[in-house]
Amino acid sequence: MRPENIGQILNKLQHVKTINRKEWQADCPCAGHATPGQHLHITDTGDKALAKCFSAHSYEEIIAALGFESLTYGGSQRIEAIYDYTDATGNVLYQVLRMSPKTFKQRRPDGNGGYAWNLKGVRPVLYRLPEVEDAIRAGRTIYIVEGEKDADNLAKIGLTATTNSSGAEKWQPELSEALGGASVAIIPDKDAAGQRHADKVAASLCGKAMAVKVVELPDIDGHNVKDASDWLAAGGTRDELERLTSGAKAYHKDHDSLVCMATIEPETVSWLWWPYIPLGKLTLLEGDPGIGKSWLSLAMATAVSLGKGLPAAEVTDPANVLLASAEDGLGDTIRPRLDAMGADVSRIHAIKGALDFGNGLAVLEQYIELLRPTLVIVDPLVAYIGANVDIHRANETRAIMARLADIAERYSVAILAIRHLTKGGTLKPIYRGLGSIDLAAACRSMLMAGCDPEEPQKRGIVHIKSNLAPMGAAIGYELRADGFYWTGESDLTWQKILSAEDSDARSARDEATEFLRDELAEGPMEAADVWKDAKEAGLAEATVKRAKAALGIITRRHGETGRRGGGKFTWELPGHLEGQKDLEDQEYQIKNFDTLNQNSYEKGTVLETHDPLNTDLGYQGDLEDHGDLIEYDQLPLLGLTHGQVVDIWTAEGSPAIPLSQCETCTDLAKTLAHDVKEKDIRAITDWLSTTLAAQRDCVNTTGEHD
Repeated sequence: MRPENIGQILNKLQHVKTINRKEWQADCPCAGHATPGQHLHITDTGDKALAKCFSAHSYEEIIAALGFESLTYGGSQRIEAIYDYTDATGNVLYQVLRMSPKTFKQRRPDGNGGYAWNLKGVRPVLYRLPEVEDAIRAGRTIYIVEGEKDADNLAKIGLTATTNSSGAEKWQPELSEALGGASVAIIPDKDAAGQRHADKVAASLCGKAMAVKVVELPDIDGHNVKDASDWLAAGGTRDELERLTSGAKAYHKDHDSLVCMATIEPETVSWLWWPYIPLGKLTLLEGDPGIGKSWLSLAMATAVSLGKGLPAAEVTDPANVLLASAEDGLGDTIRPRLDAMGADVSRIHAIKGALDFGNGLAVLEQYIELLRPTLVIVDPLVAYIGANVDIHRANETRAIMARLADIAERYSVAILAIRHLTKGGTLKPIYRGLGSIDLAAACRSMLMAGCDPEEPQKRGIVHIKSNLAPMGAAIGYELRADGFYWTGESDLTWQKILSAEDSDARSARDEATEFLRDELAEGPMEAADVWKDAKEAGLAEATVKRAKAALGIITRRHGETGRRGGGKFTWELPGHLEGQKDLEDQEYQIKNFDTLNQNSYEKGTVLETHDPLNTDLGYQGDLEDHGDLIEYDQLPLLGLTHGQVVDIWTAEGSPAIPLSQCETCTDLAKTLAHDVKEKDIRAITDWLSTTLAAQRDCVNTTGEHD
């Protein structure tokens, strides 16, 4: 019960004295004061009352003496359920109350027929402890769930179930001691907190319980199951739960998995298709969209269903295939392709609807156990890995891939996962797939599908990773008007595939390069006009920028003396440089002053250097006289004169630059005109470096910063 307002609290106190409209003093309702008097101070904060006893009675003791569960206003809450936590003989030690609106409260008998709203001095026990101890003696499985409601609902179907008070991740070590010698099955809630809770409980029980399993509940008929009660409400039964429990793998902590190699029997790897696809392992097939990855996977499915058809593979018994496809329609795409290849479609089964591996793999495992397939295809992997899982984060993908690998091993099934390639970035093939490197690391074999850039119709798969056998030869295939055909061994390599994948980007740059050569063939042009023509030609700014850098195009700024921000920019090809003296002066200054970005110039005109740091920088300030500013060779800032730095700062909108000792530079020209601390120079240099880097990566709509 909570008070409606401050008045209900004051009515329960003796000798109330008003201090002001919001504060009172009164006798403390708790016993044990050595002297009478107004030991209690009450403050009304508007939504609750604050109570302080000057004799150090606690807040909990004060509200218990007043008969409230808290001093937050709001009146009485309705009690929906009371869950008794008892000792082994059934004596109530404490209770958990489910309230409405939904909150949970805890209380203990105070020995006087009432309750104290805290668990001070009470040892934690398992919920339904007498039943748990009976189950241990009888050797029955004990289910650990998250919440008393779930435990009660499992008890209603004749199972022994328990939980801990206080919610997820609040399991105490002494609770594990009470389960010594027990056979335990943990049912986690299907969220991140539930998974962490299950891991904590399982780890705590290792070495104490006789057996520990973690049982993941599958969704039922499209109903997204969240916990045990949800699963039962959707139609789950005792028989089904006991079957899932029987099939679940025993949990072991890492150090409990330590074994001597002398006790391990050597095993021979079995193969679906040697040396490309091992049984009991994960294999990754990757390639660009449209290259035929789905055709390839269905060709493999066809071969498995028939027991023959994989290049250079032996004839085997026909076997089942399980297919999860998120991109192709079952009726309009997959079935016609299988028919065209002559598959035994009675042996190929597809999963309809969405799967979310991030919420567990129980559904997939259930289908695998039912069908006992030799091949499982997941196309594409990222569609099933989970909406709440960041595929680029190793710590999020690693656990899912480990569980998928475990399923493959336990059922001796080959799992073929398909994913797309990223664009560019690295020449190492195993790093080119979309997502974390852990996706590739979990697979024992990797195949890359692609084509020859010189002969695009020439397609094939290339073996790019093999942990269990030598690398296999590339295998060719063709997509003809009447379907898919293997073409035998191929001379295709991953280098050729990736060069084809990058060819579009190179072709675009080549087109931009030719455009700039033609545009500037007659001499310098204003940059704004070049950008306008490039846009009309359909060229992307980033592509033009790369072509400009490749050609070594010179940027000039023509401005009025003494005026910053004025004038215009022109571009010209290197062959049109106005005056060899400019180049000689430039080489002389770079050689003698050893700067990163020194510019040679004529009066009112700045000539861009070809230093790599400044290639296509997009900004060149004028080098006009700035009076008493110290020049760059006396106090260098990335090789720029102070005048150039001030120009850049002005062009960037004169931003405030944080300096040392919590100071800020708001007038860079003034700051540089005086003695500058070394720490401040470093701060200005850091800002300048960041700004130049940003300018290199971003060109505005005119192609230059003014």
